[in-house]
Amino acid sequence: MNSKEESGAPLNRADVVPDCCNTEMQPIYRYMEGGIVRRIFECNGCGYKTEVQIGK
Repeated sequence: MNSKEESGAPLNRADVVPDCCNTEMQPIYRYMEGGIVRRIFECNGCGYKTEVQIGK
């Protein structure tokens, strides 16, 4: 939930957490590309993965 991710970065409550299979997806990876922070989330139900851009 709001625990540290595998990368060691804490989840911020202001971040958008996508929904899939009627449940919140779990963050599995966080990285920075060109000054933009991106997070990859995975669904616990079906295994679907999506990338979310955080910041500008």
